[in-house]
Amino acid sequence: DAVVYPNPSQGEFIDLLIFDPERQENTTYVFEVLDLSGKTVLAERWASQGKANTRHNLQFNKALESGMYILTISTDNKRATSRFTVR
Repeated sequence: DAVVYPNPSQGEFIDLLIFDPERQENTTYVFEVLDLSGKTVLAERWASQGKANTRHNLQFNKALESGMYILTISTDNKRATSRFTVR
């Protein structure tokens, strides 16, 4: 599970709180942000350290336009999807 904040966002960044009690050390996450047309606006890989719940910040190269976006978070064996809004 992941919590996206702020939601709604201003479109420059989002923070993620990731809760995964089964996570192993050094888990690699793949983050993908899509607009509603299916276009990828951000793709990023990140290797977390340790087993605790974690926080990660996604910075956008260019501020996102207003609208709804889909965030997909994947590991080797899990996939979660969240939505967030940009004002």
